[in-house]
Amino acid sequence: MRGARDHSARRRARRALAPLPAFSEADLAAYWEELGAYACVYCGAPFEHADHFKPRALGGVHELWNLVPACAPCNLSKADQDPIKWLASRMSGLA
Repeated sequence: MRGARDHSARRRARRALAPLPAFSEADLAAYWEELGAYACVYCGAPFEHADHFKPRALGGVHELWNLVPACAPCNLSKADQDPIKWLASRMSGLA
């Protein structure tokens, strides 16, 4: 499993080098309040997590505008996938 260890090491290195901006949970809550974001953006359920819409693993940034409210099942299912592709895969069964 050398590949998995290398991937994890690269991911830890990226996170260590990427400075996190200074904003608080209150700043995030105020931002979502301003947007009217009160539920999971993916399914409408009550939110439990702050999800990076574009995952950091895919080059997304840790900024207020890239964080969206998400329920645990949606956030954990999406993980570090491209959000558009992930949503399309979920909706393919509806057509």
